[in-house]
Amino acid sequence: MFPEEERNIATNSIFGQLIRPHNVQQKQMIRQIEKTQQNLIMLKLLIPLTSSESKQSEGHNKLLKF
Repeated sequence: MFPEEERNIATNSIFGQLIRPHNVQQKQMIRQIEKTQQNLIMLKLLIPLTSSESKQSEGHNKLLKF
């Protein structure tokens, strides 16, 4: 093995250990943000349905408008 290849393997393994968990954590955070956005969209769609069922929720709708 050439010295340059050994250095590349050593560098890749060091950075691999540092970068991989960080990327996994970022991916998990992105997934969670996407789920939250989907939940907010669903809430936004459901609020008009529930508000037509009872007039009590009109005050709540003003608080929950996005």
